[in-house]
Amino acid sequence: MKEKPPCEQCQEIHELKDEEPPCAVCLPELMPENHEVARVYLLGQNQVITTMGQVIDLDISAIKTIMDIYKVEDQRTCLERVMKLFHYFQEEEGTVTLKK
Repeated sequence: MKEKPPCEQCQEIHELKDEEPPCAVCLPELMPENHEVARVYLLGQNQVITTMGQVIDLDISAIKTIMDIYKVEDQRTCLERVMKLFHYFQEEEGTVTLKK
């Protein structure tokens, strides 16, 4: 994944350009233990099960394939975390209604 400059460096770059830094939309750096989950999520986030135009859930078999391709060792934990991310963002967008 592409590295982004530290906040201080980014602010200096934008100051030199006489621009406001994009702090409000900038994502925090991922901790190393989250890189694998983020990669799998980003590759599989659109692999969904749908019915009548509505998203039901993430396609676990597609996520499993991605984890196999990238040789994820702890696939159970990775899958759980990918599903959690997916459900979080879908609830934020209001595109999936999950049973609680």
